[in-house]
Amino acid sequence: MRVSVSRLPLTLLAGWLTAATYVTACSPATLTRPADAVLPFSYSLEAANEPSAPFVARFERNGTSLSFVAATHGCDPATFALIDQAFAARRVRVAVIEGYATSNGSDPPRFARHFEEWRAKGFCHGGGESGYAAAGAKEHGARFIGGEPDERAVARAVLDAGFSEEDLLGFYFVRQVPQLRQQTALETESLDAAFHDVMKDESQKAGLEAASARFPLERFREWYAQRQGKPFDGATVDTEETAPVATGSYPTQRLSAVVGLVRDRFVVDLVAGLLSTDQNVLVVYGASHFLTQRPALELLMGKPVVVTARGP
Repeated sequence: MRVSVSRLPLTLLAGWLTAATYVTACSPATLTRPADAVLPFSYSLEAANEPSAPFVARFERNGTSLSFVAATHGCDPATFALIDQAFAARRVRVAVIEGYATSNGSDPPRFARHFEEWRAKGFCHGGGESGYAAAGAKEHGARFIGGEPDERAVARAVLDAGFSEEDLLGFYFVRQVPQLRQQTALETESLDAAFHDVMKDESQKAGLEAASARFPLERFREWYAQRQGKPFDGATVDTEETAPVATGSYPTQRLSAVVGLVRDRFVVDLVAGLLSTDQNVLVVYGASHFLTQRPALELLMGKPVVVTARGP
């Protein structure tokens, strides 16, 4: 989704010309919209920013507001409290949540039908901060929408960056292993069954069904040893292996960096469009996404006020 410049309020267009500190980090020839100012994730970027997550960054510009809850993923009471504060502080018109495709539309029923089930378990066994924010939106008369691009667009970007179909399929499974282990899925079902389920789901979304048919578990093990430089061990794979680090030692990290840029640029474009129509927008994403998106958001809305769970 590209921002329609003609649809943006003049106050937002003027904001694009501020935050010059960040513009210098981008090539003038390529900075055609705020999303072009998104930064790649790096550990130095993470170390240079404060405060620690969770926190909310509140942007205001001439009656238009954006609240970005930089979340701690999972079942985090402080994150939930900041989401509640964001809804209470202003009349949110739309909430953008992580992990769900924008193409599913506003208030997708197959997502909303889980609210009561998730609420009964404190959003700790399903839903997480995305479910909590979506349920909060409905309670406050707002709508919610996923902030993710279609996986086929992500796959195209990854392949265009020089990675192979096997690299992307392998990445999908490596990314899932820590969660599968946390959910004890690797204990209750065979590794082969877990691998099959992930490949079926992810390959369908990415349009890689034919490639997946040529990528069974044994071929994955060969790929992993060749590309990651060590034998696959589901008990030791951690989230670090798929951290979005462009200079990372693992190919899965470098691939993840491409995925991260595609996702972050997409959600900034989405937010820019929503600000032009809905005025008051809430975004609930993991804290690392705020670090990479902040330059672009400041081009749109100016400097934010950052508030932690303990206050400003």
